[in-house]
Amino acid sequence: MVVARLSGGGFCCVTKGTRAAPELGLERYYEALEDAKEAVDSGYRVFYAYINLAAAHAFKGEMDGAKVAMTDARRLNPNLSAKWLVKHKPVLQFAFDGLRKAGLPEE
Repeated sequence: MVVARLSGGGFCCVTKGTRAAPELGLERYYEALEDAKEAVDSGYRVFYAYINLAAAHAFKGEMDGAKVAMTDARRLNPNLSAKWLVKHKPVLQFAFDGLRKAGLPEE
């Protein structure tokens, strides 16, 4: 279970954080990036939010932002790897190439 201390928008930032992943799947990278940024900026600072942020940056070719977001995601979840994501969040497999470029390790 993930528990996040939320500041500001509460429900709004969680909604934005969970909306970013489907936006990525629809190849709506600008919208995904905006949703992920808003979620993190609103206090939704869990590793899934940073994964979405890293993927959105990577798909837009913004590798500096992608690497920073991946570093934050791995700081929050040191076990984070492609292998871990396949087991726990397989819906993100379409984003693995971008996440790998951002620094996601295989294991």
